[in-house]
Amino acid sequence: MTNNKTLSVHKSESNQMKIIPFELLYQFFNEKATIKTNTHFGFVKITNCYINNKMLKCFLNDTLCIGCILKGEANIECNKTDYILRKGTGFLDMGGTVIEINHISDDFEMLFIYVSEQIKLKVISQIEKQPNSSLFHSHIIQMNDNQLDIFISTMNLLNKVHSYNPRNFQLSTSVCEFTIEIFKNLATDNHPIKEVPVQKDNNIKYQHLIYRQFLELLQTYSLKERSVNFYADKLYITQRSLGNIVKEFSGCSAKEWIDKSVVIKAKILLAYSTMSIMQISEELN
Repeated sequence: MTNNKTLSVHKSESNQMKIIPFELLYQFFNEKATIKTNTHFGFVKITNCYINNKMLKCFLNDTLCIGCILKGEANIECNKTDYILRKGTGFLDMGGTVIEINHISDDFEMLFIYVSEQIKLKVISQIEKQPNSSLFHSHIIQMNDNQLDIFISTMNLLNKVHSYNPRNFQLSTSVCEFTIEIFKNLATDNHPIKEVPVQKDNNIKYQHLIYRQFLELLQTYSLKERSVNFYADKLYITQRSLGNIVKEFSGCSAKEWIDKSVVIKAKILLAYSTMSIMQISEELN
């Protein structure tokens, strides 16, 4: 690629965490100064050189992304968890993931799809109906060569299908949903890749466990329980301790995570349910 633009970012007012939404990614990869409101889908392959020169080394991804590593190797952190990504690694990120890039090999190449907020909400509205779903975790698996070939061929085919009518919202949504289904089917045949066995003291491990449990509690209780103290009690720690841990691992406060969960649910109900505003207000307490 020959794009010489740098990637500007939004910053949250609370902690200056760099946040990258769909619009900025689309403008960046497509060399466009503006984005049309009916654009919902991006498909791109990037290399080591492109990442090192253009991308941020630490940022909060706010976009639904799904893709795979074509070759090379990368050492990254997702919400303070270390991973080694290599050829055949597949990933699905629903957004809300703090990503830190520690190292990327010279031959690194990655292929991925990223979609707009509207499509992300549509997809989440379907995923949250499924048992044991997780809206706030990244999912990383390791595929064998045959599975990788199938996944790449599927992504390329779907991109061609999408190119026939790229501004069709339903088509963009269907392509995203189908890609996720392929990923999920591959995931059932592959164990998630393990965290890098780096040395961490017991306190860091404990904090990481608290952070993950907090996100799981959000999915169960956030529509009815908005107090940080409620979640702290559930985790048998103080409100201040929970706030510090969540801020350290995600860059966002516990209250921001609670609000985010409620906002996502409200947007989904407004867009994809037959409920009135009054009914939605009652549903969201």
